[in-house]
Amino acid sequence: MTSHSDYMLRPARIDDLMLYFQWANDPDVRRNAFHQEPILLTSHQDWFTRKIADNRSYLYVLEKEGVPAGQIRFDTTDDRTLEVDFSVAREFRGKGLGSVLLRQGVEALAQDAPCPVIVHGAVKRENTASCQAFLRAGFVEQGLADANAEIRHFYWRINV
Repeated sequence: MTSHSDYMLRPARIDDLMLYFQWANDPDVRRNAFHQEPILLTSHQDWFTRKIADNRSYLYVLEKEGVPAGQIRFDTTDDRTLEVDFSVAREFRGKGLGSVLLRQGVEALAQDAPCPVIVHGAVKRENTASCQAFLRAGFVEQGLADANAEIRHFYWRINV
């Protein structure tokens, strides 16, 4: 079994554009996304170029021995809250890397974020793998009162 300590997180670079594009259009990723339509390359190029240059967004790539295994992104929504989005490459799924990616992501964000922040993740209820990844990573679930809710919400506090 591979140790999760073999995985390292690095900041995303502009040359990761096509990697992010391929991951974003993976059929499983699209099925679990809130907007399920395939992403066009021209739209993705514009989006990625803006995100990588935006000092209110934090993009990282998880690698094992230089091979990209997943991505995590934090987008500032207000002065204290960042939304998290992550995905694991198809060939690395089923190894518990979602929680590794989340844990390493919030550790990197704690170093890079300029002030105390709250990280929020919203997941479709039927996306059990992502829900479990948030819980295993130490995120706290809120909003459990509504058992019929379609979306589950997870939170992490950094520098607080």
